[in-house]
Amino acid sequence: MNLQVLETEIGDVRSDIQSLRLEVAAIEVERAQLALKVLALQDELQQPSPQHRPHEKDADPVPPIIQHSHFDPSISRFFQAPQDEPVPQTTALPRFLPQAEALVEIKENILYENTYRIGGVTAFPLNQRLFAANDEVLGLRFDMFSHAKCQFLQPHYAILKKSTVTDKTGHQLRQWTLYRHTLPVYVPLEDYTKELNSEDGVTTFALHIRNFLVKIQHKHDVVEELTKLDLQTFEKGSMVAGPSGNSCRIIQKVDKDLQCQRLVLYILHKVGEKRKFHQVELNCNLDSIETANISTIDLKHNAVIAMCEGLLRGCKFSDLSTTFSKVIEILLSNKVIDPLT
Repeated sequence: MNLQVLETEIGDVRSDIQSLRLEVAAIEVERAQLALKVLALQDELQQPSPQHRPHEKDADPVPPIIQHSHFDPSISRFFQAPQDEPVPQTTALPRFLPQAEALVEIKENILYENTYRIGGVTAFPLNQRLFAANDEVLGLRFDMFSHAKCQFLQPHYAILKKSTVTDKTGHQLRQWTLYRHTLPVYVPLEDYTKELNSEDGVTTFALHIRNFLVKIQHKHDVVEELTKLDLQTFEKGSMVAGPSGNSCRIIQKVDKDLQCQRLVLYILHKVGEKRKFHQVELNCNLDSIETANISTIDLKHNAVIAMCEGLLRGCKFSDLSTTFSKVIEILLSNKVIDPLT
Protein backbone atom coordinates (compact mmCIF):
# COMPACT_ATOMS: atom_id res chain seq x y z
CA MET A 1 0.00 0.00 0.00
CA ASN A 2 1.23 3.51 -0.80
CA LEU A 3 2.85 5.08 2.27
CA GLN A 4 0.99 8.35 1.85
CA VAL A 5 -2.36 6.59 1.58
CA LEU A 6 -1.53 4.59 4.70
CA GLU A 7 -0.61 7.74 6.64
CA THR A 8 -3.86 9.39 5.55
CA GLU A 9 -5.87 6.40 6.72
CA ILE A 10 -4.01 6.42 10.03
CA GLY A 11 -4.90 10.09 10.48
CA ASP A 12 -8.57 9.37 9.77
CA VAL A 13 -8.57 6.49 12.27
CA ARG A 14 -7.01 8.72 14.93
CA SER A 15 -9.70 11.32 14.34
CA ASP A 16 -12.39 8.65 14.74
CA ILE A 17 -10.70 7.37 17.91
CA GLN A 18 -10.76 10.87 19.40
CA SER A 19 -14.48 11.21 18.72
CA LEU A 20 -15.18 7.76 20.16
CA ARG A 21 -13.21 8.60 23.30
CA LEU A 22 -15.48 11.56 23.94
CA GLU A 23 -18.56 9.40 23.50
CA VAL A 24 -17.14 6.70 25.78
CA ALA A 25 -16.25 9.31 28.40
CA ALA A 26 -19.83 10.59 28.45
CA ILE A 27 -21.13 7.03 28.85
CA GLU A 28 -18.62 6.37 31.64
CA VAL A 29 -19.84 9.45 33.50
CA GLU A 30 -23.41 8.21 33.36
CA ARG A 31 -22.36 4.71 34.41
CA ALA A 32 -20.29 6.02 37.31
CA GLN A 33 -23.13 8.25 38.49
CA LEU A 34 -25.52 5.30 38.53
CA ALA A 35 -22.96 3.19 40.38
CA LEU A 36 -22.56 5.90 43.01
CA LYS A 37 -26.31 6.09 43.52
CA VAL A 38 -26.44 2.32 44.06
CA LEU A 39 -23.57 2.48 46.57
CA ALA A 40 -25.18 5.38 48.41
CA LEU A 41 -28.45 3.46 48.73
CA GLN A 42 -26.61 0.36 49.97
CA ASP A 43 -24.71 2.38 52.57
CA GLU A 44 -27.91 4.05 53.72
CA LEU A 45 -29.55 0.67 54.25
CA GLN A 46 -26.55 -0.62 56.24
CA GLN A 47 -26.39 2.39 58.59
CA PRO A 48 -28.13 2.20 62.00
CA SER A 49 -31.51 3.83 62.38
CA PRO A 50 -31.52 7.44 63.68
CA GLN A 51 -32.83 6.54 67.16
CA HIS A 52 -29.71 4.43 67.91
CA ARG A 53 -27.19 6.89 66.42
CA PRO A 54 -25.31 9.02 68.98
CA HIS A 55 -26.04 12.71 68.55
CA GLU A 56 -23.27 15.26 68.71
CA LYS A 57 -24.26 18.87 69.24
CA ASP A 58 -23.40 21.24 66.37
CA ALA A 59 -21.79 18.41 64.41
CA ASP A 60 -22.02 19.09 60.67
CA PRO A 61 -21.51 16.25 58.22
CA VAL A 62 -18.13 16.59 56.48
CA PRO A 63 -17.77 14.94 53.06
CA PRO A 64 -14.66 12.85 52.44
CA ILE A 65 -11.73 14.61 50.78
CA ILE A 66 -11.31 13.53 47.17
CA GLN A 67 -7.74 13.02 45.99
CA HIS A 68 -7.13 14.80 42.70
CA SER A 69 -5.70 12.99 39.70
CA HIS A 70 -4.08 15.50 37.34
CA PHE A 71 -5.05 15.69 33.68
CA ASP A 72 -1.46 15.09 32.52
CA PRO A 73 0.11 12.13 34.40
CA SER A 74 3.59 13.11 33.20
CA ILE A 75 3.60 16.14 35.51
CA SER A 76 1.43 14.88 38.35
CA ARG A 77 4.47 14.02 40.50
CA PHE A 78 5.35 17.73 40.66
CA PHE A 79 2.01 18.56 42.24
CA GLN A 80 1.49 15.71 44.71
CA ALA A 81 1.56 16.90 48.30
CA PRO A 82 3.30 14.84 51.04
CA GLN A 83 1.10 12.22 52.57
CA ASP A 84 -0.32 13.18 55.96
CA GLU A 85 -1.48 10.82 58.63
CA PRO A 86 -4.23 8.54 57.38
CA VAL A 87 -7.70 9.93 57.87
CA PRO A 88 -10.08 7.73 59.83
CA GLN A 89 -12.59 6.23 57.44
CA THR A 90 -15.97 4.70 57.78
CA THR A 91 -16.50 1.17 56.57
CA ALA A 92 -18.26 2.50 53.47
CA LEU A 93 -15.46 4.88 52.42
CA PRO A 94 -13.01 2.33 50.91
CA ARG A 95 -15.70 1.16 48.50
CA PHE A 96 -17.03 4.63 47.79
CA LEU A 97 -13.77 6.54 47.30
CA PRO A 98 -12.42 4.75 44.17
CA GLN A 99 -15.75 5.23 42.41
CA ALA A 100 -15.82 8.92 43.38
CA GLU A 101 -12.25 9.44 42.22
CA ALA A 102 -12.98 7.76 38.89
CA LEU A 103 -16.04 9.96 38.42
CA VAL A 104 -14.13 13.14 39.24
CA GLU A 105 -11.32 12.19 36.85
CA ILE A 106 -13.76 11.54 34.00
CA LYS A 107 -15.55 14.83 34.62
CA GLU A 108 -12.26 16.71 34.80
CA ASN A 109 -11.14 15.30 31.45
CA ILE A 110 -14.46 16.22 29.85
CA LEU A 111 -14.25 19.75 31.26
CA TYR A 112 -10.71 20.13 29.96
CA GLU A 113 -11.80 18.85 26.56
CA ASN A 114 -14.78 21.21 26.40
CA THR A 115 -12.60 24.15 27.50
CA TYR A 116 -10.28 23.54 24.57
CA ARG A 117 -13.20 23.07 22.19
CA ILE A 118 -14.76 26.39 23.21
CA GLY A 119 -11.53 28.10 22.18
CA GLY A 120 -12.10 26.94 18.62
CA VAL A 121 -8.49 26.14 17.71
CA THR A 122 -6.19 23.84 19.66
CA ALA A 123 -2.51 23.15 18.95
CA PHE A 124 -1.06 19.81 20.07
CA PRO A 125 2.23 17.90 19.68
CA LEU A 126 2.62 14.92 17.38
CA ASN A 127 4.64 11.72 17.45
CA GLN A 128 8.07 12.86 16.24
CA ARG A 129 9.07 9.30 15.31
CA LEU A 130 6.80 9.51 12.26
CA PHE A 131 8.87 12.36 10.82
CA ALA A 132 12.49 13.19 10.04
CA ALA A 133 14.68 14.15 12.99
CA ASN A 134 15.10 17.77 11.83
CA ASP A 135 11.41 18.31 11.03
CA GLU A 136 9.25 20.40 13.34
CA VAL A 137 5.64 19.23 13.41
CA LEU A 138 2.51 20.75 14.89
CA GLY A 139 -1.08 19.55 14.98
CA LEU A 140 -4.06 21.91 14.79
CA ARG A 141 -7.60 21.01 15.73
CA PHE A 142 -10.58 23.12 14.64
CA ASP A 143 -13.80 22.74 16.63
CA MET A 144 -17.15 24.01 15.39
CA PHE A 145 -20.36 24.46 17.39
CA SER A 146 -23.80 24.30 15.82
CA HIS A 147 -26.07 26.81 17.55
CA ALA A 148 -29.09 25.39 15.76
CA LYS A 149 -28.42 21.88 17.08
CA CYS A 150 -26.72 23.00 20.33
CA GLN A 151 -23.83 20.59 19.94
CA PHE A 152 -20.21 20.38 18.84
CA LEU A 153 -19.63 18.99 15.37
CA GLN A 154 -16.92 16.57 14.33
CA PRO A 155 -13.60 18.46 14.50
CA HIS A 156 -11.23 19.08 11.60
CA TYR A 157 -7.48 18.53 11.83
CA ALA A 158 -4.40 19.95 10.11
CA ILE A 159 -0.77 18.86 10.45
CA LEU A 160 1.94 21.44 9.79
CA LYS A 161 5.54 20.46 9.07
CA LYS A 162 8.55 22.77 9.14
CA SER A 163 11.30 21.48 6.87
CA THR A 164 14.47 22.77 5.29
CA VAL A 165 14.00 23.88 1.67
CA THR A 166 16.42 25.37 -0.84
CA ASP A 167 15.34 28.49 -2.74
CA LYS A 168 16.35 29.51 -6.28
CA THR A 169 19.52 31.22 -5.03
CA GLY A 170 20.70 28.09 -3.25
CA HIS A 171 19.95 29.36 0.26
CA GLN A 172 18.42 26.93 2.72
CA LEU A 173 15.29 28.09 4.51
CA ARG A 174 13.09 26.66 7.24
CA GLN A 175 9.47 26.85 6.10
CA TRP A 176 6.13 25.61 7.33
CA THR A 177 4.00 23.54 4.95
CA LEU A 178 0.56 21.98 5.27
CA TYR A 179 1.44 18.29 5.51
CA ARG A 180 -1.97 16.63 6.07
CA HIS A 181 -5.49 17.83 6.85
CA THR A 182 -9.13 16.77 7.14
CA LEU A 183 -10.53 20.22 6.27
CA PRO A 184 -13.45 20.54 3.81
CA VAL A 185 -12.50 20.82 0.15
CA TYR A 186 -14.09 24.27 -0.17
CA VAL A 187 -11.70 25.93 2.33
CA PRO A 188 -9.33 28.17 0.28
CA LEU A 189 -6.17 26.58 1.67
CA GLU A 190 -4.03 27.75 -1.23
CA ASP A 191 -4.61 31.35 -0.15
CA TYR A 192 -4.21 30.70 3.57
CA THR A 193 -1.00 28.67 3.31
CA LYS A 194 0.71 31.73 1.81
CA GLU A 195 0.54 33.25 5.29
CA LEU A 196 2.31 30.35 7.01
CA ASN A 197 5.83 31.75 6.77
CA SER A 198 5.01 35.39 7.50
CA GLU A 199 5.29 36.93 10.96
CA ASP A 200 2.88 35.08 13.28
CA GLY A 201 2.12 32.99 10.22
CA VAL A 202 0.81 29.89 12.02
CA THR A 203 -1.58 31.98 14.12
CA THR A 204 -2.79 33.89 11.07
CA PHE A 205 -3.24 30.64 9.12
CA ALA A 206 -5.28 29.05 11.93
CA LEU A 207 -7.47 32.13 12.45
CA HIS A 208 -8.23 32.45 8.73
CA ILE A 209 -9.42 28.83 8.62
CA ARG A 210 -11.36 29.15 11.87
CA ASN A 211 -13.15 32.34 10.74
CA PHE A 212 -14.01 30.79 7.38
CA LEU A 213 -15.48 27.67 9.00
CA VAL A 214 -17.45 29.78 11.49
CA LYS A 215 -19.08 31.74 8.65
CA ILE A 216 -20.00 28.56 6.79
CA GLN A 217 -21.49 27.02 9.93
CA HIS A 218 -23.39 30.24 10.63
CA LYS A 219 -25.06 29.95 7.22
CA HIS A 220 -26.07 26.35 7.96
CA ASP A 221 -27.48 27.41 11.35
CA VAL A 222 -29.50 30.24 9.81
CA VAL A 223 -30.99 27.89 7.20
CA GLU A 224 -31.81 25.39 9.95
CA GLU A 225 -33.69 28.11 11.83
CA LEU A 226 -35.62 29.06 8.69
CA THR A 227 -36.94 25.52 8.37
CA LYS A 228 -38.53 25.89 11.82
CA LEU A 229 -40.80 28.74 10.70
CA ASP A 230 -44.39 27.71 11.37
CA LEU A 231 -47.65 29.12 10.05
CA GLN A 232 -48.78 29.82 13.61
CA THR A 233 -45.88 32.27 13.92
CA PHE A 234 -47.57 34.52 11.36
CA GLU A 235 -51.17 34.02 12.48
CA LYS A 236 -51.33 35.46 15.99
CA GLY A 237 -53.78 33.68 18.20
CA SER A 238 -54.37 31.01 15.57
CA MET A 239 -54.33 27.36 16.54
CA VAL A 240 -54.00 26.18 12.95
CA ALA A 241 -52.79 22.62 12.68
CA GLY A 242 -52.58 20.25 9.77
CA PRO A 243 -53.52 16.58 9.90
CA SER A 244 -49.92 15.39 9.80
CA GLY A 245 -48.49 18.04 12.11
CA ASN A 246 -46.09 19.05 9.32
CA SER A 247 -48.55 20.96 7.12
CA CYS A 248 -48.09 24.12 9.20
CA ARG A 249 -44.40 24.21 8.38
CA ILE A 250 -43.70 27.05 5.92
CA ILE A 251 -40.61 25.51 4.31
CA GLN A 252 -41.23 21.89 3.37
CA LYS A 253 -37.81 21.08 1.95
CA VAL A 254 -34.33 22.58 1.52
CA ASP A 255 -31.67 21.77 -1.06
CA LYS A 256 -28.21 23.14 -0.28
CA ASP A 257 -24.56 22.42 -0.95
CA LEU A 258 -21.93 21.93 1.75
CA GLN A 259 -20.78 25.54 1.51
CA CYS A 260 -24.32 26.98 1.37
CA GLN A 261 -23.52 28.84 -1.84
CA ARG A 262 -26.80 27.83 -3.46
CA LEU A 263 -30.00 27.31 -1.51
CA VAL A 264 -33.39 26.21 -2.80
CA LEU A 265 -36.26 26.52 -0.31
CA TYR A 266 -39.57 24.84 -1.17
CA ILE A 267 -42.69 26.63 0.14
CA LEU A 268 -45.94 24.70 -0.10
CA HIS A 269 -48.93 26.27 -1.86
CA LYS A 270 -52.13 24.22 -1.96
CA VAL A 271 -54.77 24.80 -4.63
CA GLY A 272 -57.66 22.55 -3.73
CA GLU A 273 -56.24 19.05 -3.58
CA LYS A 274 -53.16 19.94 -5.61
CA ARG A 275 -49.82 20.52 -3.92
CA LYS A 276 -47.57 23.04 -5.60
CA PHE A 277 -44.34 24.62 -4.44
CA HIS A 278 -42.83 28.05 -4.73
CA GLN A 279 -39.08 27.63 -5.08
CA VAL A 280 -36.97 30.32 -3.44
CA GLU A 281 -33.49 30.07 -4.97
CA LEU A 282 -30.73 32.00 -3.20
CA ASN A 283 -27.18 32.32 -4.49
CA CYS A 284 -24.88 33.34 -1.67
CA ASN A 285 -21.35 34.45 -0.92
CA LEU A 286 -19.68 34.06 2.45
CA ASP A 287 -21.68 36.80 4.17
CA SER A 288 -24.82 37.66 2.19
CA ILE A 289 -27.35 36.82 -0.52
CA GLU A 290 -26.16 37.82 -4.01
CA THR A 291 -29.23 36.89 -6.05
CA ALA A 292 -32.76 35.75 -5.20
CA ASN A 293 -35.33 34.15 -7.51
CA ILE A 294 -38.82 33.07 -6.48
CA SER A 295 -40.80 30.89 -8.87
CA THR A 296 -44.23 32.17 -9.87
CA ILE A 297 -47.34 29.99 -9.93
CA ASP A 298 -49.79 32.77 -10.86
CA LEU A 299 -48.61 35.62 -13.12
CA LYS A 300 -50.80 38.15 -11.28
CA HIS A 301 -48.39 37.90 -8.33
CA ASN A 302 -45.33 38.97 -10.33
CA ALA A 303 -45.15 42.41 -8.68
CA VAL A 304 -45.27 40.93 -5.17
CA ILE A 305 -42.68 38.32 -6.12
CA ALA A 306 -40.36 41.01 -7.48
CA MET A 307 -40.68 43.00 -4.25
CA CYS A 308 -39.79 39.94 -2.15
CA GLU A 309 -36.80 39.17 -4.36
CA GLY A 310 -35.60 42.73 -3.84
CA LEU A 311 -35.82 42.32 -0.05
CA LEU A 312 -33.74 39.14 -0.12
CA ARG A 313 -31.15 40.38 -2.61
CA GLY A 314 -28.11 41.74 -0.77
CA CYS A 315 -29.43 40.63 2.64
CA LYS A 316 -26.75 39.72 5.19
CA PHE A 317 -26.96 36.23 6.66
CA SER A 318 -27.07 37.80 10.10
CA ASP A 319 -30.36 39.49 9.06
CA LEU A 320 -31.79 36.69 6.93
CA SER A 321 -34.15 35.27 9.58
CA THR A 322 -35.84 38.65 10.05
CA THR A 323 -35.92 39.48 6.34
CA PHE A 324 -37.24 36.07 5.34
CA SER A 325 -40.01 36.36 7.94
CA LYS A 326 -41.04 39.67 6.34
CA VAL A 327 -41.08 37.97 2.93
CA ILE A 328 -43.35 35.21 4.26
CA GLU A 329 -45.70 37.79 5.78
CA ILE A 330 -45.95 39.57 2.41
CA LEU A 331 -46.56 36.32 0.53
CA LEU A 332 -49.26 35.24 3.01
CA SER A 333 -51.04 38.60 3.14
CA ASN A 334 -51.18 38.79 -0.67
CA LYS A 335 -52.37 35.16 -0.97
CA VAL A 336 -49.30 34.24 -2.99
CA ILE A 337 -48.86 31.23 -0.73
CA ASP A 338 -51.58 29.39 1.15
CA PRO A 339 -50.19 26.22 2.73
CA LEU A 340 -53.53 25.09 4.17
CA THR A 341 -56.05 25.85 1.43
